[in-house]
Amino acid sequence: MSMLLAKTGVTKAGYLLKKASANSNQWRSYFFILNDHSLSHCSEKHNFERPDGSLFLTAATRVYHQDVESDSTVLRLETGCEVLLLKAKDETETKEWQKAIHANVSRLSELARGQFRVKAKGRSKECFLMLHRECITSQPSFSDALKVLKIYPLTESSSFDVKGGSIEFKTSKRDDALSMTAKNDIEHQHWCYALDLAISRLKKEASNVCCQRCVILPPPSLPIHSGSFLSLDPSSGKWTKKYIVLTEEYLYVHAHRRLGFDTPQKYDLTPNCMVFTTTLREHSFELVLFSESIHLAASSDSERAEVIFILQKLIPKSSYNTFDPLQMASLECIL
Repeated sequence: MSMLLAKTGVTKAGYLLKKASANSNQWRSYFFILNDHSLSHCSEKHNFERPDGSLFLTAATRVYHQDVESDSTVLRLETGCEVLLLKAKDETETKEWQKAIHANVSRLSELARGQFRVKAKGRSKECFLMLHRECITSQPSFSDALKVLKIYPLTESSSFDVKGGSIEFKTSKRDDALSMTAKNDIEHQHWCYALDLAISRLKKEASNVCCQRCVILPPPSLPIHSGSFLSLDPSSGKWTKKYIVLTEEYLYVHAHRRLGFDTPQKYDLTPNCMVFTTTLREHSFELVLFSESIHLAASSDSERAEVIFILQKLIPKSSYNTFDPLQMASLECIL
């Protein structure tokens, strides 16, 4: 098994059949590995040393039985930007995979991933980091998350400090120190919360004592999706690089900075928001808010599809801002 698959919170592994496409009748056997953040599959073609593909789990991921020609061993997995049809050898194994995927999805809020400025052994670079239950993995970027650059073990001896906006993480080994700076305060707080939670859990497991659990309160806002996007400036007509953070209630637009946190533009998600794909630019889309529109462009079609899917799930659950007089006046007119 490759470095990508080892020590990354693997919760289940085994052979499954994967349907080539929704309109195909062809099923092909792959070795599947489910870890804290993704479901990857390998074939004999690459001697199981690297995945043929990987699907990121999201909070909106759904997995359920789908009867295909009266076959009760088929699972349908949906994330918003991708659909997988998988077939196990029997109903028992089907239920085991469904339960394992459900469990990993439910734990996502206690983990973290995002783009960071990383400094290790005197070298500084941009990396995509993923916090698993037993390690932190470093990848080149979100779009190249299958390539693991380094694994930092997470044990009961691990620790972290916050210094000047950076998180200084230390494993039990002296040479595995990691300094990481988030793009924004929301992700910074989320990582502090997730690291605190993970290390506390590992310490409790290591002590093997049934003591009262220490309550670790989550930050006010947890990021659901984040990343670098291009944003259209309506006054100049130019596209500029921004860093976007999406939470359950707001969309935050940050200036693209290397260090430090700026004060972002905050946009309310309300029930009348709408989202569309556009042709203004490659991978672009428009978010229509209560009184304005935002034009953004993702780095790929899959990332655009994932953001649109998440927004379509969040918008119906959102509420109007009672502190916004324009929104309240409009609602009074409707009522």
